[in-house]
Amino acid sequence: LMEHVAYDQAYMFAYSMRGRTHAHRTMEDDVPEDVKMRRLNEVINVFRTKVQERNDDMEVGRIRLVLVEGESKKSRPGQRAFSGRTDQNKRIVFPIAGVEDEDGLVGQCWSEEEIAPMLQQTKGWSDEISPSIKVPLRPGDYAAVLVTETRGHILKGEALWRSSLQGFNSLSLAANKMEENIPRDLSMLS
Repeated sequence: LMEHVAYDQAYMFAYSMRGRTHAHRTMEDDVPEDVKMRRLNEVINVFRTKVQERNDDMEVGRIRLVLVEGESKKSRPGQRAFSGRTDQNKRIVFPIAGVEDEDGLVGQCWSEEEIAPMLQQTKGWSDEISPSIKVPLRPGDYAAVLVTETRGHILKGEALWRSSLQGFNSLSLAANKMEENIPRDLSMLS
């Protein structure tokens, strides 16, 4: 079932009898603990494999609209990163060049107003796109993020520009896979 359905998220745990239930009063738990754990590990392994395969196939190379939630738990000086949720509720982490202010880390990226005409002109992402103005990116903002790799159910990417719901949808990028047009040198995004 796990292989067929290919869930994006799952809560998996070993079976245990719940007190004050009909099953607890009328049934016996006759499955040995080692069998429960083996079965659980099998389900977890199938889930992890399928999530990795699905994300590699469906996410890498796509530009996703991301709600920036804040600084990543693994962010550290010299390698600062934000984390957020894609429009499909997948967690994504992306490095950000930023500065501290009274509200915390503030990233910098391109503005939607400057990049939108360039995207419409090139019909998608291109190395020819080179905006010059950087704008602040804070928790609570939306950002267009290029998914560059996956680690299980966590995506990693590069922030391209600060976006809005309306602006992102008007560019119709979510459905387009940009794999062919991903800049090979992502340092230009910083």
